[in-house]
Amino acid sequence: MTIPKKERMLHIIDQLESYADQMSEPIQTKLQQAKKQLSELDDQEVEQLTDKVFSKPATEQHINFNSPENLLHSCYSELDRLTKEEGAPEHLQEAVQEMRYYFSIEERDGFFP
Repeated sequence: MTIPKKERMLHIIDQLESYADQMSEPIQTKLQQAKKQLSELDDQEVEQLTDKVFSKPATEQHINFNSPENLLHSCYSELDRLTKEEGAPEHLQEAVQEMRYYFSIEERDGFFP
């Protein structure tokens, strides 16, 4: 049985929120926006938003940078940086690792981009 994307993203956000005091204000805001949007959508709507299936030509596509998935993804760089700091909590590292799995971020040359 596959865990719905909505549940996966909410789980990641919930884990990250416990370390909000270590994050910048813009990251906290993005996480809150993503969580709010996810709570307003049902599983099927989230699947449709994240399925990467397009019915229009590329020249007519519009990317919604404020979708829950894109908001969460835009937080990755700073969160990854936080995990590399000395004394980073293990649970924060686990949450960022889950983000890597969710977004299929692969390790290159021993480092994650």
